[in-house]
Amino acid sequence: MSTLDTLPLEIIFHIFDFISSPHDPSSSASHPLNSLAATSKHFDSAVEEYTRALLKQHANFAPQKKSKIYTSRKKWLAETCQLCYKKSKRRSTLWSSLTCCLACDKKYFPKVTMTNAIKQYGLSKLDIFTPNRLHPTLPPLAHGEYPVMGGVATMIYEPDLIARRDHIHGQLSAMDRADAHLRKRVRRHDTLMAHMEAAYSTARKIWYRSPRFQKEGEVKLGRASMETRESRDEFVRKGLAHERAAIRMKGASEETAIELD
Repeated sequence: MSTLDTLPLEIIFHIFDFISSPHDPSSSASHPLNSLAATSKHFDSAVEEYTRALLKQHANFAPQKKSKIYTSRKKWLAETCQLCYKKSKRRSTLWSSLTCCLACDKKYFPKVTMTNAIKQYGLSKLDIFTPNRLHPTLPPLAHGEYPVMGGVATMIYEPDLIARRDHIHGQLSAMDRADAHLRKRVRRHDTLMAHMEAAYSTARKIWYRSPRFQKEGEVKLGRASMETRESRDEFVRKGLAHERAAIRMKGASEETAIELD
């Protein structure tokens, strides 16, 4: 009975073609090729030969078969743009596992800033950074941080954003899809997040408890509903019920909580 490690290299390389997608969401350390190479000496050698061939074919680089300085696997996965095959150590803004030069990142992955996503697409942070308490079953959108003028801007993958807009707005009434009502909806969601004591970290891609709420009674925002945990919880319960009714969400539990660090 044949096993994977008894197959001819040509067939194994063909299999590698399917598992070495540049859009793999895993980290570089756990890229399928790295994981496979760690299983045995046989597959370590196979992956090395496979990535040597890719470097020779696409990057015009002929690595030595045995080198104490580098591995072909690292040269290919971590030091070569996976889209244009030029030398690069830069990571994609949206996918940290993808080695991608700046030119390819701009060309192949259209992105929108979080500010424009909210203003131009009529979505709130609760709509964009999912799953969360309002949208517990919606998958996350591809997003990341991009350095701008000494700071960072949160960038969201535009095709994902368009699909999310169509999904959310498709559940709203015609009146609620009007620009003025969408802006009010975003403000309501901001108020909900304040009462949830929640903020989102785009760097870590998690919801966490906002530091300003660590000590009870420290925050006074001019609303009686903000003064105690009980009043905030009651506001959130009613607010979520209202928002779920507006988008006709079915089967979402009011007890589903945002995971806070």
